[in-house]
Amino acid sequence: MDGCGAVPQVLLSGQEKYALLCTDSVMVANGQGNPMRQIALLRRNAFTIAAPIDSDVRTVADLKGGSLGITEGSGGEIGLVQIALENAGLDPRIKGNEDVDIKVVGAGGPGAYNALQSGDIDAYAAALNDLAVMQPLGLESRSIIPEELQQLPSSGLTLMEDTLADERDREVTIKLARGWVKGNEFAVEHPQEALAIVCERAPEQCKDMDVARAYMKSVLQTIATVDGLEPGEQAPIEGYETVEDALLASGDLESEVDLETIFTNDYLREIDAGG
Repeated sequence: MDGCGAVPQVLLSGQEKYALLCTDSVMVANGQGNPMRQIALLRRNAFTIAAPIDSDVRTVADLKGGSLGITEGSGGEIGLVQIALENAGLDPRIKGNEDVDIKVVGAGGPGAYNALQSGDIDAYAAALNDLAVMQPLGLESRSIIPEELQQLPSSGLTLMEDTLADERDREVTIKLARGWVKGNEFAVEHPQEALAIVCERAPEQCKDMDVARAYMKSVLQTIATVDGLEPGEQAPIEGYETVEDALLASGDLESEVDLETIFTNDYLREIDAGG
């Protein structure tokens, strides 16, 4: 399912028990009284805001009076957009923004590429892989988000609190997290072999190898372990506080949530125990 904003409903409805869910969506769900827990952080810095390399837009503040493209209203990049706008002193709202014209231009591809090249949008907020697939089209871009926003927690393995309380479901969750973490480690250490496995299992994704390699490179950037942290370990609490502050400023979160309980490291040893 596309769009982090839509994924929580899959957990809330009971349609699925486990999901890769964006940090901001987990906070909002908990703020609405839906106790979700994220037991392993699997992606960092997965989203960015980029402008053409020859553009005069060099910072988020430069977007005032201009336009910003997004993939969709519930896209995973929305949290970062709100944080970046709020930190730049701009209106952090996605709808009815008084400082920046925010336009839905779709996922990375010809549509988003043409919107950037034509000047219909001044910058584009999306996942790194959305930008990667536009590189073979000729896109040259640079990130305009400040350094302090470049290692924010992006998404992790998430489930409802009552699912985690069930012993059998918890065991499955641990195994899922362990497999994901080990897969990430293998891909970082053996990128060519990992890409070959992907192409063997999903050949439709590798019809254009330039796109596949660019996509793989972008994925590796998001799953690499940060120095000082164990694979799957949650980011320092300051990163979650940054996300929370932006959600409070935008009105998507009415009050603070218990970040240390929601984004827990309590199961890290069990996840790593599989060797």
